[in-house]
Amino acid sequence: MGIALTLFGVLVFFANDVFLIGESVGLAATLISGIGWATYMILTRYCLRGNGESVIVLTTCSMALGSLMLLVTAILTGNIVAISYGGWTTILWLSVVNTAFAFLIWNHALRTLRAYEQSILQNTMLIQVTLLASFLLGEALTTLKVSGIIMVFTGVLVVQLWSKAR
Repeated sequence: MGIALTLFGVLVFFANDVFLIGESVGLAATLISGIGWATYMILTRYCLRGNGESVIVLTTCSMALGSLMLLVTAILTGNIVAISYGGWTTILWLSVVNTAFAFLIWNHALRTLRAYEQSILQNTMLIQVTLLASFLLGEALTTLKVSGIIMVFTGVLVVQLWSKAR
């Protein structure tokens, strides 16, 4: 019930945006991305719990593979540019703190939480980003978006409380 409410809340939140003409490519890309993310979570959880893999080793391997794929893409598309000292500082910060550290925490949580619990919990990003955009950028919160946020929050809460009670 909580998962259904969360997904319905996401649908309500994006109701005005999702069904625009010409959005099918974006929707298909999002669906493929979601399938890839779900596969990553299930395989990571299996490696961490079933095989007793180290969180640090697994995170390092996935970050290295992702970095290699980005580097190859940049080379193949010809998007290699000179980077300033400030640019390298930003890249270092984003790669260590915003990516590697965040994935380390995420993978550690996957060791204890079930994949669906963590996946549903991830939907709270929609709430966080929307509230930040409203406060920092002055974006308007419509009734539809607030309704979607409330449904997402309630659905996530139901999943987390049900899992804890179980």
